[in-house]
Amino acid sequence: MIAELRTMGISACHVLQTHTYPSTPSVLPAEDVRHGWYDAMEQIQGQGGVFFVGEVFTGHGVTNTSMGTKKMIERMFPVLADE
Repeated sequence: MIAELRTMGISACHVLQTHTYPSTPSVLPAEDVRHGWYDAMEQIQGQGGVFFVGEVFTGHGVTNTSMGTKKMIERMFPVLADE
């Protein structure tokens, strides 16, 4: 994961914790999407210094997750994106 982040120019990385799960469903049920799951998550994004990232937000795979996380960082922390 850190190697992929470095290919995107992100050098300040520190992995706090990782988990491996036998199955990681990255697709939400259509009913949840229709009822505003993504909007609700966007509303709480960053509260208490907690940010949610992962395949459910970005799509399946390390590359999508890495690029989606990079875009989220640029959106949530524009000062970092300017450096």
